[in-house]
Amino acid sequence: PSRGQAEREARQRVASNLAIQITSLLEAGDEVTVGKTIQQVLARDPDIRAINVRRADGSSVLRRGEAGKDGKAGQASTANHLRVPILAGQTPWGEVEVLFAAAPNTPRSWLAEPVLQLLAVLGIGGFLLAYAYRCSSSTRRHRCPTASARPSTP
Repeated sequence: PSRGQAEREARQRVASNLAIQITSLLEAGDEVTVGKTIQQVLARDPDIRAINVRRADGSSVLRRGEAGKDGKAGQASTANHLRVPILAGQTPWGEVEVLFAAAPNTPRSWLAEPVLQLLAVLGIGGFLLAYAYRCSSSTRRHRCPTASARPSTP
């Protein structure tokens, strides 16, 4: 899998595990511990910007982190804004929203992509092999750009 796909899968696992923990605490009626848990997650993971627990009607039960960054209940998840449903039995109770920091889109992040690194190595290696062949002893005189011209003999 690509680096981006692996990051998405890791984020989904984090959001799902967090939703399971929050659901268990909400079932026990322990909203204080839910708040402490969310604060600890935000303090330990700088990639997570905000966590919001919503009821099915869209009202917010608990919100921590960056304010004003969440959308309406029931919207689809995106790469940086994951929504995990919470069920009460078989009926939807609400959802846990986890807002992640956007992945940097810099030249350095592109250079870290394994496919790009492979293409660079193959391209440079192919160029060096072609140059070495072109400048080999049997063809050097006619093809190599660095070959010195032989002085003409009278």
